[in-house]
Amino acid sequence: MRKFPSFFSQFHRVAFLVSGILLVIAASSAYQAYTEGDSAQMNAEETLVVFEQLVLKTDETEPRSISEPLITIEKIDEEPVTEVKKPTYNPIAKVQIEKIGLNVSVLSEWSYELLDISVNKFSGPEPNEPGNFIVIGHNYINKAHFGSLHLVEIGDSIDLTDLSGRTVTYEVFEVLIIKPDEVEKLQSDNPLALTLVTCDTNNEYRLVVKSRALESQ
Repeated sequence: MRKFPSFFSQFHRVAFLVSGILLVIAASSAYQAYTEGDSAQMNAEETLVVFEQLVLKTDETEPRSISEPLITIEKIDEEPVTEVKKPTYNPIAKVQIEKIGLNVSVLSEWSYELLDISVNKFSGPEPNEPGNFIVIGHNYINKAHFGSLHLVEIGDSIDLTDLSGRTVTYEVFEVLIIKPDEVEKLQSDNPLALTLVTCDTNNEYRLVVKSRALESQ
């Protein structure tokens, strides 16, 4: 029987080892893609639940001032003692719509306490970064926050200024009235998008203003 040189056997062993390593890497990549996809699905479902339960109000009262007392600490001799406690927040952008006189700071995260102070980031990338930057706010009768958002029309301009001082102009391309469970209608295929959300006048539906960055930006 003809014998092959020993280096062939060594080559086969090396090839087998390399194949095994590549198989493990491929399996690991596939598992990572699966888990990331599963995580994305879970995040989407969580966002749906949060948006459905989100309370954006039409309010006739004045927005809360940051200097107002927020909590009662204790009672001493039947007299309430209050402490001015400022919620932690971080403005990350400014939204301006000249047509309706809107000039409001966007806080970095959302909570019901922070919504009483200003409009909040709900989801998306950092301001003026690729993706859909979604901002939510209350609809105050006195026109504060997003109280005049219903006056915005398709073709109007929205300026978004980030912390670097960069201002990007967005053009409104769609205005919607949606149900709270229609979270998919917040999505945008535009590479640089800005979506503003508040409640309509009867608090049952959501007013959604969708815009995209002008091509010249």
